Amino acid sequence: MARRLIETITDDTDGTLITSEDEGRTVQFTIDSVTYSIDLTSAHINELEEALRPFIAAARKQPRILRSKSRGTRPRRDKEQLDAIRRWAREAGHEVSDRGRIPAHIEEAYENSH
Repeated sequence: MARRLIETITDDTDGTLITSEDEGRTVQFTIDSVTYSIDLTSAHINELEEALRPFIAAARKQPRILRSKSRGTRPRRDKEQLDAIRRWAREAGHEVSDRGRIPAHIEEAYENSH
């Protein structure tokens, strides 16, 4: 038996069925750092754009801010520091490779012991 899932999109303001992109779409806008999404028919999109037109004309466009994922706050270490951490880790019974990244828990243990 086959199943068929049909998604219907309706205008959020009046419930009108939107069956194609020509008839309407989802519109996103941001006010006071809050982003909103609303499904609108083409007619309501035109009404929204017309209502916002004088405000958009007077506004300044802000550049998009690309937010990167935080990579933590661990400082970069030079070769001598890394060698010292590896020596300490081996003496403390930790397994650590000669090259590559030192696991965070080993660096933290090193910091806590010094």
